[in-house]
Amino acid sequence: MTFTKIPVYSGCEKPMVTAERHPGSHYHGKDGLGDAPDPSAPGTDQIQTEHGVNALVRLSQEHTGIP
Repeated sequence: MTFTKIPVYSGCEKPMVTAERHPGSHYHGKDGLGDAPDPSAPGTDQIQTEHGVNALVRLSQEHTGIP
């Protein structure tokens, strides 16, 4: 199964609410996907240039009222 048509957006590099950082690498691995080998996984070149927060706001405005 390929997921290359699903857009992926980067989020914040550090916590927005607190100054204390809690690395998620023990949950998400070094690659952010649990370090599970997947030869068909998309590369980082698939990451959208739009910031994740901006994408969430834009997409929610574009799809307001859709059930």
